[in-house]
Amino acid sequence: MAYVSNDPDNHSVAYFKNIRQFNTGIVKGLILEGGLIMGLQYGANVDVDNYYAENLINNDRNGSAFNIYHLSTLVLNNIVIKKIRSNAIDSLFVNTMEGSEIYLKATNITLDDAYQISQVRSGVLLWFNENSKADIKKLMFTKDNCPLNIENLEVYNFYSVTYQELFIFETNTPNNGK
Repeated sequence: MAYVSNDPDNHSVAYFKNIRQFNTGIVKGLILEGGLIMGLQYGANVDVDNYYAENLINNDRNGSAFNIYHLSTLVLNNIVIKKIRSNAIDSLFVNTMEGSEIYLKATNITLDDAYQISQVRSGVLLWFNENSKADIKKLMFTKDNCPLNIENLEVYNFYSVTYQELFIFETNTPNNGK
């Protein structure tokens, strides 16, 4: 749907408000590495409010709703995604890639009918790489340089036929005994 890139020295914000998106990614090869809803590249700063998406299907490549790359910030508020599918080795909701200083803040998020069709290790909700930070509004999990705050998370009927996590935090930075 959208690809956003910005010079990190330019602190402008792209705003998306009251957006509805239907039937994305069904055609093979249609979505590259940008995400089914949005890809944020090098220094992007995006604020999304009141977003509804339905029937996001990607059986070909990266199938996350949002891909966030190096030096980017994504703020999400009031997001509803109904029926999202992917068979890639990423996550369904947010995937961070290639870089550091990535920040995600998400409030009031609903994922309904999400299915990760992967035969290998993948994250169902989030996949964060080194030096990514998320604030997802009461549960707190921190590993190395990837703090994650989640408040009021409810998960019902979660199952998987392969080894799957809701969250993956991956880092190569040693903690140096801290």
